[in-house]
Amino acid sequence: MWFDRDEATHLRQLMQDSAIHAEAMNSRKGTIKSYIFQLLTQFPLEVWNPVRHRPVLVYSLLTAVLVTFF
Repeated sequence: MWFDRDEATHLRQLMQDSAIHAEAMNSRKGTIKSYIFQLLTQFPLEVWNPVRHRPVLVYSLLTAVLVTFF
């Protein structure tokens, strides 16, 4: 694996954050209402998905589609 400057440090911090979050999620007990809600709606109750950057590619594609449409 090739890491650029400070990527290994960033990766280590990200893994520590995810471990802390996983411990917090495992310590919570779900109620029957939460399980029924998830079963009926198919929505996840909580998802850890940190966003670090803006989705530039998505914004540019959306802009291109809108310009083409108009």
